[in-house]
Amino acid sequence: MKILVVKLSSLGDIVHTLPVVDIFVHNLPGVRIHWLVELRFADLLRLHPFIDRVISVDTRGWRKRFRPQMLKEISSVIKTLRREHYDLVVDFQGNSKSGFFTLFSGGIARFGWSFDDVREWPNVLATNRKIRFLPGVTSIRERLIMAALEICRSLAGDRAGSPDFLYRNALSPLRPPEAFIERQKRRLKSLGIPPEALIVGLQPGTTWETKRWSLEGWKTLIELLVHHHEAQSRDIRIVVFWGNDEEFSVACYLKNATPDKVLLWRGGGLIDLASGIYLVDVMIGPDTGPVHLAALLGVPTVSIYRATGARRNAPPSDNVTKHIALQSPMPCSPCLKKSCPENSFCETSVSPYLVFRCTLDLLTHGTTTGNVPGTNGRGCRGWK
Repeated sequence: MKILVVKLSSLGDIVHTLPVVDIFVHNLPGVRIHWLVELRFADLLRLHPFIDRVISVDTRGWRKRFRPQMLKEISSVIKTLRREHYDLVVDFQGNSKSGFFTLFSGGIARFGWSFDDVREWPNVLATNRKIRFLPGVTSIRERLIMAALEICRSLAGDRAGSPDFLYRNALSPLRPPEAFIERQKRRLKSLGIPPEALIVGLQPGTTWETKRWSLEGWKTLIELLVHHHEAQSRDIRIVVFWGNDEEFSVACYLKNATPDKVLLWRGGGLIDLASGIYLVDVMIGPDTGPVHLAALLGVPTVSIYRATGARRNAPPSDNVTKHIALQSPMPCSPCLKKSCPENSFCETSVSPYLVFRCTLDLLTHGTTTGNVPGTNGRGCRGWK
């Protein structure tokens, strides 16, 4: 059996969807998994051991530069899909552009969300079998797991696994290529960071302004972490990841707080970013792709939620890696608004002292020593 998973973007949503691959593989013997995804995320999916082929589209590029060549590229993607003769196509994106490729994929059975659950209603015209969100299930990861399990049961009957087993084991942590990891280790060494130093990664930037934490919150957190570990004669470095001009400005502001302890780290390509994140002991940030990527890589995370909901989006802890999600105490949170007149109040509603205490907890108990390759006695992996 050959299955095409259609999930084009974004980074965080792709990470949430990856457990379905493990579910299909564990419940449908001999299955081959292909994935249709945006070009900028394709390299990450190629790291997954159970994904046999990654097919990329560049819808962002097509929108920016409409030209006759675009029609040729779209036609080429459709021909590639139809040549595969998929037994099953599953559209987990649920919008119009994913529906277009699902409809013309040539798949016999095309699963997709029901009318009440799709992001854009034209998507329902592209699928001929509907799946629904289960009532009372708020976590997007659990929704996807249950949807994949429902599909497996429709094909394999009682042979499909139990939900409890899948919740604990559905996500296979990824590891960046060794060459990329070694390159990032050399970078840390060139910056004079000793191998035994604790490394805390920060990702302040995200798309919505209503997801971001306050600059003063980040600054206070850095000062608390540095002062605490200096008092214990422990070496610590704060790595601030950035990817665009706005994030670079924020990173520079935070570096000025403690110049000798804060490093600026440009994400670069997705695999470069993953390799840098892989070496940190704890990753902290709002509801954004790099934080979800850290969880996928087996790095403990502290995530801060405001406009979006932690119950829906936060990475779950498991028997190896611990994750902590903090929801804003504002009565309107999560509001799902991209802008809000109360933003200045909401962005300070999560205390930096609370984030600090959670970070200390993860630095001590973030991973189960011995279960993760490279762990050391303090519960952190180190980068040596």
